Amino acid sequence: MLGDYIRAQTLYDEYLPLAERLGDLAGTAIAWYNLGLIARAKGEKDRAVTLFRDSLVLERELGNKRHLAHTLEALAGLAAHEGQGERAAHLFGFARALRSAISAPMPPANLALYEADSTFTRSLLLPDSPAWRIGETLSLEAAIAEALAPEGRTADL
Repeated sequence: MLGDYIRAQTLYDEYLPLAERLGDLAGTAIAWYNLGLIARAKGEKDRAVTLFRDSLVLERELGNKRHLAHTLEALAGLAAHEGQGERAAHLFGFARALRSAISAPMPPANLALYEADSTFTRSLLLPDSPAWRIGETLSLEAAIAEALAPEGRTADL
């Protein structure tokens, strides 16, 4: 399995300069997201956060809400595993509301990681925590600010 990650990373690393030359911003954002997933799987948390954040900024610029949801969920999972339960729940809550608003169900390929990360997030919170509901009410810009805030801090909501 590690070989698959190494091969995928090699291909994305070869693709990124081509995407830049072609002006393929959407492809670049997706490549950064996928490289973030690879980094996470390899235990390279800091690299994963950087790649997901870079992807998020570009996806915001492109207005790709489906991919924004994917990336916010990825960042939520990483936040949860850093013990940032409320931040993770805010991002998960917003992504869930966004998916609902744009009729974009969770892709089957993302489901296992999402379920594991969201279950872990719930374990960090009190049962009556409003964090998920707060996330559902955030604006897109507030959710992005939350995702891009320095680790350990939440954006002013």
